[in-house]
Amino acid sequence: MIGELAFINKALSKNINSINILNYWEGPEGGLHDFKFPKFLLEIKTYSERKNKIKINNLDQLNYKFFSNLYLGCAEIEQNLSGKTLVEIIEDLKKNFNENNISKIFFEKKLSAYGYFEIHKKNYETKYITNSLFFYKLTNDFPTILKENLAEGINEVSFSIDINRIKKFVSDENFIDSK
Repeated sequence: MIGELAFINKALSKNINSINILNYWEGPEGGLHDFKFPKFLLEIKTYSERKNKIKINNLDQLNYKFFSNLYLGCAEIEQNLSGKTLVEIIEDLKKNFNENNISKIFFEKKLSAYGYFEIHKKNYETKYITNSLFFYKLTNDFPTILKENLAEGINEVSFSIDINRIKKFVSDENFIDSK
């Protein structure tokens, strides 16, 4: 969830309407992609620098042939005492929603759909820093596995992608502005 919250913060910094961002945030409801904007889809993965890889559990998430304008966002986080807890990250984001009580309530509903409840605040004491948030445009050269390429009888495939091996697919953030 930290990666998705980092993206919400990024989208807010680009002056995208908070209600729109929350409407497009489908991750909490189990959507195939974490964000479904009108002009692009975005799947967010969070990883640590130590592992430097992301895990893909659903092949359809990275199916660039079926979904046009598909992007992968990768948030590198690390545990760090000078960082913020999940509670602090959420509280900071809520400040963006105070002017509109409807969006704040909507944000809290999304969080509860994810299983985050205020009553459990004391369970979120680990502090994190988001070191980076990079976006990758998925194209036919992007290293992924497509269902259509699986041999008959193979299903429920998961795989990992080495972040260092996909740098040539880094996209600028201009696609985010295409509300």
